This record gives sequence, C-alpha cells and structure tokens, in this order.
Amino acid sequence: METGPESFVAIECKAAERVESRVTRGIVNLAAEQGPLAVPAARVACRTEQAYPVEIADIGDARAVPVAGPSGVLDDLLRWL
Repeated sequence: METGPESFVAIECKAAERVESRVTRGIVNLAAEQGPLAVPAARVACRTEQAYPVEIADIGDARAVPVAGPSGVLDDLLRWL
C-alpha cells in the first residue's frame, strides 16, 4: 500500500497460521526494487490469533498479523489511510 511518494507499507497474505521470513519473497522483492527506505513497514496477514514480529531484511517494522481484530491488518489499514 502506498503511504506517500515512494513510500510503501508492504502487505502479503498467507494461508498459514504461522509464517517465517523465508515466505515473504514479495516483500523482499519490493524492498529490493524500491530501496529499503521506501518500505519502512510490512505486514503478513495470516490465520494467527496474535500479532508477532517477523524478521525481514532491511524492514524494521515487520509483523505477522491476523486479518481482523484489534491487532489485525484491517485495523492497521484504517490507521494508514
């Protein structure tokens, strides 16, 4: 999702309950293409019940999050809009 000129919050969706950094190729490719400063945050929407950090190279704020609920990606989207 573009949050400003050349600034993105990357969002990737997975069917798993638990995700690891190795499955976030789309986010890694976006950061490589746009530059690490252009992607300061990333979310991996998945079937987890609780948000937790995910290690993604060059992205400081990367988390796996549930789709809905207070820590979900939908809640984050509303804050970024």
